[in-house]
Amino acid sequence: MKALLELLPSDVGRPVAHFAQKFTGELVEDARRVLAKLSPEDTEVLGTDDRWYLRHIVPYRTQDNRISGVVATFTEITDRKRREREVEEAKEFAEAIVDAVRFPLLVLTPELRVTSANAAFYEMFQVTPEVTEGRPLTELGNRQWNIPGLQELLRRVLLEDTEFADFEIDHEFERIGRRAMLLHARPLDGAQLILLGMVDLTDRKRGEQERELLSRELSHRVRNILAVVQALATQTDHSRTVEEFRETLVGRLAALARAHSLVLDADWRGADLKWLVEQALQAYRVDRPDVVEVEGKSVPLSPAQGLGLSLILHELGTNAAKYGALSQPGGRVAGRWKMASRAAASGCAGRRPGGLGSRRPRKRASAPS
Repeated sequence: MKALLELLPSDVGRPVAHFAQKFTGELVEDARRVLAKLSPEDTEVLGTDDRWYLRHIVPYRTQDNRISGVVATFTEITDRKRREREVEEAKEFAEAIVDAVRFPLLVLTPELRVTSANAAFYEMFQVTPEVTEGRPLTELGNRQWNIPGLQELLRRVLLEDTEFADFEIDHEFERIGRRAMLLHARPLDGAQLILLGMVDLTDRKRGEQERELLSRELSHRVRNILAVVQALATQTDHSRTVEEFRETLVGRLAALARAHSLVLDADWRGADLKWLVEQALQAYRVDRPDVVEVEGKSVPLSPAQGLGLSLILHELGTNAAKYGALSQPGGRVAGRWKMASRAAASGCAGRRPGGLGSRRPRKRASAPS
């Protein structure tokens, strides 16, 4: 008792207020309150020796059932307080770790009610603690977690002291739309609680689908290119010599490669007709910029139209360079086109809306469009 009040046997009968107390709280005021209410009080107090005590004050009744003061007892609880503090620190540490995790986490009771969630959960699902904590898991949002089989798996986590991983779901969630997720759950050691984690697979799934689509598209385009190469080789088969065959085929393959480069530069969305003609005939303007004349409005082309037209322009330019206007001094090549209405086009059988023409100094020659 001397650790709390410096009392001597001779101090019996002296008011307690005369002594300096060595613990927190107000003993005299608390004793008066107990006398006034005639009900006991328990208070945890800290002594100056850094020890904790449970102070218990009760009214003192004499044998003839009269209240004759109070009785105060002190029970040391230092070890219990230390254990409680360790548990609290461990809880705070665990909560800090949970909150620092970058994927959503929920802590559930055995009744599958939410006791807490981390910042990543609130951010992903765009909700607040007020509409989350204390509520059953199955009632969150649009009842998005009321998924067949999930509740049974979660209950087994505690009953069998086990865990589960990679439980995949695909669901329409409130506020954030459709998501694909992997769920993981495990019991928290030493507590009847479940830790439920979630990994969003939506972007990964979308990427896998896009890669699969790209793979199929690439395979399709490669088969088409090989078919075009085979067709070019077949069309070149009428050459008189091996050298002529090689020169013609290599030229056509180069034109095909340029055509694909042009379309690739446009992200396979197609190309513009005027731009395509300018690019295809650009090589003939190196020494004489005015040797090629291009006239016409912009016309959007699909990738298939752009590839086909590029090969046609290559053939026309090659013919003009070998046998036509560009094989003669002063010769010129003109590329012109115009748009015709559907009605006009249907009434002009045999006529084409545009074409390439080559001109020599003294006589004119035209190439088909």
